[in-house]
Amino acid sequence: MPPTYTSNNKIKKIANGDETGTWGTSTNTNFDLYDTAIDGVVDITLSGTSSTLTISDGAAASPDGRNKVLVLGGSPSGTHTITVSPNSVEKHYYIQNNTSQSVVIAQGSGTTVTIAAGYSAIVYCDGAGSGASVKEIITKFKATEFNASTYTAAASLAVKPGSNSTNAIAFQTFGGTQVAALDTTNSRFCVGTVAPTAKLTISENASSVTPPSGTLFHAVGANAAGGVRFSIDGIQNGPIYTGRICFGTAASPSAALSSSYLAALAGRGYLTTGYSNDLGQVAFQAEESFTDSTAATGIVFVTTAPGSVTNNQVARINGRGQFVIGVQAAGGLVNVPTNNSVGIELQSTTRAVLLSRMTTAQRDAMTAVDGMIIYNTTTGTIQGYQSGAWGNL
Repeated sequence: MPPTYTSNNKIKKIANGDETGTWGTSTNTNFDLYDTAIDGVVDITLSGTSSTLTISDGAAASPDGRNKVLVLGGSPSGTHTITVSPNSVEKHYYIQNNTSQSVVIAQGSGTTVTIAAGYSAIVYCDGAGSGASVKEIITKFKATEFNASTYTAAASLAVKPGSNSTNAIAFQTFGGTQVAALDTTNSRFCVGTVAPTAKLTISENASSVTPPSGTLFHAVGANAAGGVRFSIDGIQNGPIYTGRICFGTAASPSAALSSSYLAALAGRGYLTTGYSNDLGQVAFQAEESFTDSTAATGIVFVTTAPGSVTNNQVARINGRGQFVIGVQAAGGLVNVPTNNSVGIELQSTTRAVLLSRMTTAQRDAMTAVDGMIIYNTTTGTIQGYQSGAWGNL
């Protein structure tokens, strides 16, 4: 009776009464083929752009497609396709691509799996005949703990569940030191040893610090003098920091409104029991409601006076380039210039402009130009320089 073979690993099936006197030889061959199929590792040297990986009836091919682990080497001339034959076998492989080219694993006209140079994959062949497909087994990964290490302990990493709901996934060294954390409940991520406090937290501190409400990015320095430095290198052009505002929604924005801040740089400090609100600001402010043809913008300066925790505007540069200095009540605003022809204006009912004070000798040591004004302490007079000479005003 002609021999028959198993469907996938092509092991010979010895019928009753067959192979008298040679049954042991065939059985030992079958054991060897089983051994290869269960735990075999084979190095395959690739060249060109295509090759066939064969599983032969009752015998080992070269290379033998029964092997569990395929280690790919050699120097293929381009993307290399390995076709598993025959297309009726169901088989899975652990494959390491050590070549410099991508390798495609195919079986029939169905789907294939591409393994990039230097990468590994676990794949299976479905043995569906001419339309057979090859698919990757691990496309979604779920585990309670994942460890990845190189030969040095300093580069070791463990990914495991965090200790609480706001530290759901922790990235740790094998020594147990957290280096990052993902809060899956609130979609937050932290680089550092603490739980995330904003959408992105970067912390050099072992203690968690609560940021102001609405914070998307939060950086926390170590307990040391020197503060936190943000450095951005521009190549050939310096960095530009841009803030934008719209009304409405992100999906349906509308124009910026008059007096709204386009962007601001603000400073806060810790008081007796907590952090203050903004104590100082440099802000870019809309001076009218924007349209596609007009968008007047000014710069306002905000400070907080001694004995107070309430800020107030103290100066403004408007869209015409006019500079107004105002000393307003706490929380007050600097007004627009009283005249469009004014370049610099002081708005106050309690303070005055103080001119430069100098002696006649000091005055004469300057390189004067028409339009200068000083207070001469030698003569006790206000003087101006006009038509090439100093004179009392």
